Amino acid sequence: MISVNLNEFLGDMKSSGLGMLPIISREKDEIVIKNVALMKDFKYIGELDDRYIRSYSIIANKLHEGKKLFNYKGKTLSHVISYSYKGKILSYNITSSISQIKLNEENGRLVFDVKVKIEGDLENFIITEEILKSDIIKDIEKSISNQFEIELKEAVRHFQEDIGFDYLNLKSWTKKHRYNLFKKYEKNWDEAFRNAKFNFEVEAFIRRVGVIR
Repeated sequence: MISVNLNEFLGDMKSSGLGMLPIISREKDEIVIKNVALMKDFKYIGELDDRYIRSYSIIANKLHEGKKLFNYKGKTLSHVISYSYKGKILSYNITSSISQIKLNEENGRLVFDVKVKIEGDLENFIITEEILKSDIIKDIEKSISNQFEIELKEAVRHFQEDIGFDYLNLKSWTKKHRYNLFKKYEKNWDEAFRNAKFNFEVEAFIRRVGVIR
């Protein structure tokens, strides 16, 4: 889910006319928080499915912790005792995430280069001393990085093509960091956002591993 305070919401509505609010509903005797309401000029225009919330939070530097399940299809080690992690679902517990954005222009098109560094712990994973001496952890990190990159690209595609508005707050970022480009595209920002190119570079690091045998 996302956390939004009133000042932040009103500030977004004033600067861009766009805002997001978590949807809270009652199901039987439970309170459920699921999906996000998309607001435009103080009117509800639709919902953001919760599968895109993590990617939004990563790009916006709002993700403090979380969990991602991923399918590891990397290397196998024959010397691991009758056990292979290839094709296994592993759990990656995110402890920190930092994204850095650079913006350029190519042939009348905005190009956002987004560099993401994620740290976390590998849970439910039994390793041996043999694995610790090998490059298996590096291979898992590469697999996690690749799957995060796919997730981020899919989320941006959803915002650009399906929603069509800059709920990633890149207009405000551009105004603050690249004012010359902001002024050039300010009047047609929605179109500029939909046509923008995004490049992602993701590095995921495993700081701790769940269980060591």
